[in-house]
Amino acid sequence: MQFLEPFNIALFYILNSLVGKSAFLDNVIIFFAEPFTYVLIAIVCIVIYRDINRERVQEFLWNVAGLIISVVGAYVVTGFFRLFYDHPRPLWALGAPHLLIETTSSFPSAHTIFLFSLATSMYFFGNKKLAYFLYASGLVVGIARVIAGVHFPLDILGGIVFGVAIGYIVRFALHRYAKVTM
Repeated sequence: MQFLEPFNIALFYILNSLVGKSAFLDNVIIFFAEPFTYVLIAIVCIVIYRDINRERVQEFLWNVAGLIISVVGAYVVTGFFRLFYDHPRPLWALGAPHLLIETTSSFPSAHTIFLFSLATSMYFFGNKKLAYFLYASGLVVGIARVIAGVHFPLDILGGIVFGVAIGYIVRFALHRYAKVTM
């Protein structure tokens, strides 16, 4: 992983160079780096509520359980990595310009792992359009967090990989368990 560090830092500086160019751009970056995630959660909740009566109740409950387990799994995996692997954020490691301040370890990005596990779960939940929107939104959030100075690009890549893996693992496990219990 050490061989990727020069690329990681160089790409960080390229993206982070957008900080301070204009107040409007800084506010857009902050919006996508933080509150936009809550907008996405609200959209997912609305879609789930809308879909309650569209499928069999038992299948719907399994899908919602998978969604919840994936999201909880994302936070467990993030916490596990941050407990055993301390990777300083760019604002602390490099003294880089930043728009947000966070003090925890940066790897993996909790926002990205959360959004990609949510997107993968929604994909299996049967709403592929929303899943693709969440994948794209997760990438936008991740890039915004790099620009904002709180993550390196590899933190985002790690969040993407672990988020998708969590969604797949949860779906596989629930699918096997559902077959056994039905």
